[in-house]
Amino acid sequence: MIDVRMTAAAITAGVLALLLAGYAFVMLRRQARLRQAAADIGGVYQHEGWTQPGAIGGPGFTIRVEALRRTFRTTVIVSAQAPGDYALDAGFFASPLDWSHVKVSDRPPSEAEREALAQWLERGASTHRVHEDRLADAGVSRIFVANETITTTVDGFVTDAARLRRIIDVLSRLAGPR
Repeated sequence: MIDVRMTAAAITAGVLALLLAGYAFVMLRRQARLRQAAADIGGVYQHEGWTQPGAIGGPGFTIRVEALRRTFRTTVIVSAQAPGDYALDAGFFASPLDWSHVKVSDRPPSEAEREALAQWLERGASTHRVHEDRLADAGVSRIFVANETITTTVDGFVTDAARLRRIIDVLSRLAGPR
């Protein structure tokens, strides 16, 4: 009877050790992917503990990966001096600008808010114009503009350096000259 209990305890301990080792391997692999992506885009990996994937910091940008229950969300943040808080859907950047794709606190922008955003966008429009096709190539469907940052969120754990560069480029173009 004691041998059966000892065998069951050993099997249970072995299974738990395998699960823990598997979890540690997955976490280390995610961190390695972020380190590689950081090196590829000229950023620095920022370790945020053993249970979090971490972040990438670079000149004028930050990339954060958040674990949400069973999925991930990658957020790219670029520094900017914007005129206020706006949510811009990709359709806004059609030619001419489609104002039905702009929200301010879940409402359409007022005339003054439209004017402020249009003037801000116009400053870098000749060399920094953002087009719908650039957003589609980067996989960006919505951009959040705040006073000091421009942000977009992408579903999943994004470590593809080319895609991250495209997202940073689009947001930097929108931010305009600094």
